[in-house]
Amino acid sequence: MMSARDWQGGALVLLIATQASLPILRSQEPLHRVESHGDLKSADEFHARDLIEELDDDSYATRQLAAFALARRALLEWLPAGSSEIQPSDRCDTLGELRGALHHSSLEVRLAAAKILRQVAREAQQVQLNRLLNPHCDAATIRLEYWDEFSRLAGDDLPSRQAFAALVRRCLGGFRQMPTKRDPQPAHRRDAERRDNEHRSDNELLSLAVRVDPYMLDPQDTPVWMTLLMLDLQREESLAHLTPRLSIALSHDPMGPAPSSNGDAVVMHRMIRRWIGESSNLCGQRERLLIALRYDCHDVAGETCGTVLNDLESPASLVATGLLVASVLQRADLPAHAIARLDDDRVACVWQLIPSRQTKIVTEVRDVALAVLLHHHGIDPRDAGFQDLQADPVLCFQDQSLGFSDATARDACRWRSARLLSRSLSDEPVEMRAYLRRLGETRTAD
Repeated sequence: MMSARDWQGGALVLLIATQASLPILRSQEPLHRVESHGDLKSADEFHARDLIEELDDDSYATRQLAAFALARRALLEWLPAGSSEIQPSDRCDTLGELRGALHHSSLEVRLAAAKILRQVAREAQQVQLNRLLNPHCDAATIRLEYWDEFSRLAGDDLPSRQAFAALVRRCLGGFRQMPTKRDPQPAHRRDAERRDNEHRSDNELLSLAVRVDPYMLDPQDTPVWMTLLMLDLQREESLAHLTPRLSIALSHDPMGPAPSSNGDAVVMHRMIRRWIGESSNLCGQRERLLIALRYDCHDVAGETCGTVLNDLESPASLVATGLLVASVLQRADLPAHAIARLDDDRVACVWQLIPSRQTKIVTEVRDVALAVLLHHHGIDPRDAGFQDLQADPVLCFQDQSLGFSDATARDACRWRSARLLSRSLSDEPVEMRAYLRRLGETRTAD
């Protein structure tokens, strides 16, 4: 076997050549090009411990060549099996040796080992990002932290891969795990490394969750929104505070994510759909309805809406929202549900229109039922007397604006509504009489 001093003489020449080869490590296939460097290939024959000792050599050239050989070997160990023909002959655990070198007695070795590990992490991440963005690469062989969790939530097609690549660049660079080799190693060492990595990573994730406030987060910052949703879906006990804050942000426009590209919108839809099903147990059904409707999870919104409206014990505010959601979804059973609620005088919400005014707008369930009936039949509720009506980007009408300041205004609106409905439903006398009866009118429309 060639000694370290035998290949030291050509180190300077080799370093010049290898400097041009450093970008080669950024992709998977071109790694074969460095195989032509005979001296570097000879360096592969040394055990990692010997190369680590060379990191403290008096010769700068020797230190640099040893560092490059270690980085190259560590990266090749980490790459999936079969991705390169260049493998260290003794298949030693270079990554493990480098981690051990962080506690070496020599400061020079400790600093060099830490630098090599950082370089390997960057290079390995870039290699995997290149593979991630290659739609022909098997998703199961991609080794990026949190890719497995993300792909389970959002899928592994090209839009998901592109979204995760943006997430990695935006959010994961600061708490990236050091890669671990795939080769068999003692179970106690493997478990210890896993616990160490998980502890280090979780601390960073918790720090991120604490720093980022969903209420203040830019709606266009899609990678961070996806990160928060992914973290919340991990059900980490210490992140329990995140669920209710996400619930408020997602259900209230203009808060919440607003992806700018179609691909991001598709992935966000998938993640929010999973979030509604798995992590929204700490938020109310009203918020779930609003979130599902806002992010086009119409089947989820329809199912939840049906459950709410079929339950006669549902809270008044929830029934009001359910009626508005049914109106947006144009459910066939909307008229039946609205008619059934025309006598429900429970208060859904109270709204003070102007802070300086003492008058408050009180919205009852029957007010919302009447408004959606009018809208369903093509009648503007304002024409019937809903003077404080305001539009809503998600529900069409703001539920708090469908009320009245006094009983006189409400009764007048109900009578005008009966007349308008009787005209539009002149060909349906049975249905018209049902409407009038539910409206509590004592006389038929003219």
